Amino acid sequence: MKNYIYIISEYNPAHSGHEYMIGELRQAYPDSTVISIMSGNFVERGSAAVADKYTRAKAALSIGCDLVLELPFPWCAASAEYFARAGVAIASATSSNLRDGSRILAFGSESGDIDAIRLTGQRLASEPFRKRLSALPSSERGARSVCEIYTEMYRDGTEALLFSPNNILAVEYVRAITELFAPLEPVTVKRAGAPHDSGEADIHPSASFVRDRIFAGDDVKSLLPESVYGIFSECFDRYGAANDENFGDAVLFALRSISPGKIDTMAECAGGVGRRLITAANASGALAEALKRAATKQYTNARLRRAAIFSALGVTSEALSSLPEYTCVLAANGKGTDALRAFSKTSSLTVITKAADAPSKLSPSAKRQFELSCRADSLYTLAFAPKLPSDTFRRISPYIIK
Repeated sequence: MKNYIYIISEYNPAHSGHEYMIGELRQAYPDSTVISIMSGNFVERGSAAVADKYTRAKAALSIGCDLVLELPFPWCAASAEYFARAGVAIASATSSNLRDGSRILAFGSESGDIDAIRLTGQRLASEPFRKRLSALPSSERGARSVCEIYTEMYRDGTEALLFSPNNILAVEYVRAITELFAPLEPVTVKRAGAPHDSGEADIHPSASFVRDRIFAGDDVKSLLPESVYGIFSECFDRYGAANDENFGDAVLFALRSISPGKIDTMAECAGGVGRRLITAANASGALAEALKRAATKQYTNARLRRAAIFSALGVTSEALSSLPEYTCVLAANGKGTDALRAFSKTSSLTVITKAADAPSKLSPSAKRQFELSCRADSLYTLAFAPKLPSDTFRRISPYIIK
């Protein structure tokens, strides 16, 4: 039986751990088309991806994916709940009417225990849990409150899943599948190698370890699959590595310019978070300094970075809470193009192959989403040194292997 395996990813950069996961999935499901729904030019921490989305998509094909679709901005830069929900929505929309084969959502996890992950995700989607969480002010419904409420309600050991990053995402994927009634079967592969955000080299070094070495100017050839190293080297020779510090002044100026009333409507900025950022921006000479000034035990650097990026680009809470109405093709091989042909007949969201086609193919609301993503891509071009023209990554065509 043919299988469609979806993986929601960042591949920032793709590394041997990702290659291992895809290999395990292909061994378990031999006749499969592997589809990555991959972050655009920003990633979940609210940071710029170290290499652009087309480079990372090409690398994804080299480690075993057949098709790479974009998880657009702002969802690609959002917290786990929104990141997972948007990715699941794209997977669900493109697979819901496929008649042949299974539809699987696969993800890595520290635990490898799909039963515990499924139970925890379903509990987060349940009415009793949602009622408890919704009783809190919107600014306090973050990961810390989710952990506290869940632990108070259940205390059966599954709460440990909410304290490690890949398990958290795994649980959020199941939560999204449950809430969206998505026709996807969750499957997990136990993470192998260095832990997420580890500062250690391992048989499978973490993406954060590789990025740190890239920013330090080290040669990372020994840390990446050979094919990925070649693809990234070509990109870095042309553009260099993207770094948030390079667009910090632009974001800092945007925070200094926005009114307190407007920032209150921006995503991640409720409950005084946005106003705290404005105060910090006016008192600081760099974005990193402003984020440090604004940070508290409740508001992590990642939360504040997302709030700053969303405010600079005009991402409202309403926009982040909506679901994607389109996705863009970033890369595909022969099996991937076959899947695209199937999607074109069945998908309930628009699949864009070329950015130039978007205005004529998208509904008014989807067009607004696309324009927001284009603004993010424009900011992303300032993450390089030297800086790039604003439309650099809107003029690139998908990488297609025929």
